Amino acid sequence: MNFVLKLIYKLLFISTAYRRLLLIIYRSAFKKVGRNVLFNAYDLFSYKTIEIGSDVFIGKGATFSASKS
Repeated sequence: MNFVLKLIYKLLFISTAYRRLLLIIYRSAFKKVGRNVLFNAYDLFSYKTIEIGSDVFIGKGATFSASKS
């Protein structure tokens, strides 16, 4: 049982680290991003056309799509 718990903790750590890495990569894909912005890296965004201000939290399951006008 101890082995299983250790394995679960390691998998959770890897999953969290991967999600944070994606957040850093995808954050730079937005047109403009302020400070202290959190979003789910698995949500759908049209990154190159979206500007986000500072102190923004975008909840899980969000879909943002914007076109140039």
